[in-house]
Amino acid sequence: MRDKYSFVPDPVAPPSHHGRRDEISALFGINKNMRKRHSTEAANALAQNLAVAADFNAIHTALHTYEKVHLNGGGNWPRLKGALLLRYRGVLDFVDNLPHSSDCFMRVGGIRAKVGTVFFGEGRFHLIGRPLLAHNDVYHRHGDNNVPPRHYISLTTSATHVKRFVTRGLSAFDAMAITQGRPLRSVLGTVNAQLTEVGGAFMHGVGAGIALTEAQQILTHTRGWGGNKRYISTGVSNRPALSTRGIPFVSMYGVVTVDLALVPAATIFDVHRHDVASAWLGLPATDVLNNGHHTNTGDIAEQQYLGLRDTIRTRELLIKGSIPIAALHRTSAGRVLLGLGSTTNLMHDGHAKRRVNGFGDGGTEHLISTLAPGIRGTIVGQDHMSFRDPHTNLRWHFLEFNAPGAVVAAQLVLQPLLAGRNMVAFEKFTPIRPPGMV
Repeated sequence: MRDKYSFVPDPVAPPSHHGRRDEISALFGINKNMRKRHSTEAANALAQNLAVAADFNAIHTALHTYEKVHLNGGGNWPRLKGALLLRYRGVLDFVDNLPHSSDCFMRVGGIRAKVGTVFFGEGRFHLIGRPLLAHNDVYHRHGDNNVPPRHYISLTTSATHVKRFVTRGLSAFDAMAITQGRPLRSVLGTVNAQLTEVGGAFMHGVGAGIALTEAQQILTHTRGWGGNKRYISTGVSNRPALSTRGIPFVSMYGVVTVDLALVPAATIFDVHRHDVASAWLGLPATDVLNNGHHTNTGDIAEQQYLGLRDTIRTRELLIKGSIPIAALHRTSAGRVLLGLGSTTNLMHDGHAKRRVNGFGDGGTEHLISTLAPGIRGTIVGQDHMSFRDPHTNLRWHFLEFNAPGAVVAAQLVLQPLLAGRNMVAFEKFTPIRPPGMV
């Protein structure tokens, strides 16, 4: 189930064997393209099924179908090896150098010679060095023909290699931090259990204040219990991550590229691979193939199962605690975002106090109504936080404008009405793709 392997032709194979060598290489290429096509077809089918899903049950049927197809759609080395040996019976044989590789030999004109090597798992990578000021070494994959080759790093937390460059869809607080030249920070900075993640049969069976294991913290993160996120989510896939409601995660605040070579490896946790996610969550990935949407057991094992399903869709690497500002590759669209913050649920509008629990509630709506029509027409997005920012203890409503000048104009109008409340203009970011990010 989703074996990792790649064939690298031997450059010093005898000229008499080049034809056979190229045939084998082409067959591995066809196998890889078939798997890519299968993955694309599964993603397209999921999008089509979600578009016509009428209720929550239909959404979960579509998501679970995709998850099973994804798990079954990867490489299968024993099956491919068997097919090659059958096709080239008496001509082809493999000499295993397990666990990392297998040499491929072919017989031409009575002469047996090596024509290539199949690399498996973590054996597919070779060290190229460590960049200046980096925490981690950088690796290439054997036989990578991209120019330049894709970069990888090795993780101490799972003994696996992952892409060096990943993406982060920013939160408002992320974008504020980057604007101010500060690192990104996780929502929660303690490993101690919170009241919103313990108790009952389906949460952690420890008392509040007790230190959680790494696996327990990862389960909390994947299930989103109480917003107690000790990790910063990043994505390894070019496809959007989907929530349990089948909705793509799209950020109003922009996206950045994260260089994992500049992030301490001990803080990076891989949950995008089914085998690694299974180890952290304590359940085999085959459960996703054998069970339904839920296990209906109402216990911690069911939550682990749902968390495992989540990882298949979100394809995340988790970074614990913080991400250095130096690790973020981005360009700025300017200060087109405006945050209105309050220390209470109320915001003074100049005449009366009105609740600020969402747009259209009176408070924020009244503030926006004080803007001239020309300024209101430059608002292209809004977002409201229903919870307090744990770092500032403020509640926020955010506006996106189409140009920095519109933000300045709005600030001039709103400033006299805020009565000491917070107003912050900050930047929106778009990612840069460095060399080695393929």
